[in-house]
Amino acid sequence: MYNELMNKLLKKVLIHPGFILATWFVFVFFMVVILPAVSMATYEQGLTESIDTNFSFDPSLIYQIVDAYGVNGRAYYIWQRWTFDLIWPLVYGLPLFATLNRFIQPKLNFRKWIVLLPLFATLLDYLENIIFTLLVTLYPTEIPLLAWIGVTVSALKWFALGTSMMLVTLLPFFWLYSWVRQTLKKAS
Repeated sequence: MYNELMNKLLKKVLIHPGFILATWFVFVFFMVVILPAVSMATYEQGLTESIDTNFSFDPSLIYQIVDAYGVNGRAYYIWQRWTFDLIWPLVYGLPLFATLNRFIQPKLNFRKWIVLLPLFATLLDYLENIIFTLLVTLYPTEIPLLAWIGVTVSALKWFALGTSMMLVTLLPFFWLYSWVRQTLKKAS
């Protein structure tokens, strides 16, 4: 029963072009309006670097950044993780998931794993929020293993997200190419 319901939901809603366009509209709105406002507010709080967008993935740098936040900055960081960053992963994950679901051919054996990459990135983002919230809350106590797990989760999130974005960028072209080939074949 659950599988039937999910299949109907996927077929009727999640791959509907209107739904996909709506999710991309929300994503673009967030990128153009919400994200700059959040970035400005973050900067005004003195948080010039973020531990969850630190691409060095060096656990020792995490505590240097957290120390630089100061008491108010750390409180703001935690508040932001549990307000804005509760919604943001869904805003970027849903259009990627829906688009991949629409364009990846169902006959591919590895399709379900590719389609799930944006959802995996979203879950990793939430796990990252939990880990870094603990790390910031416990500061000045340093737990190197927690920092190492945090940067590992961050790296995995960025890999899943980057791969999803790359696929979403390329797949419509492959789909269009396949459609043109099939159309030309039928016309011959």
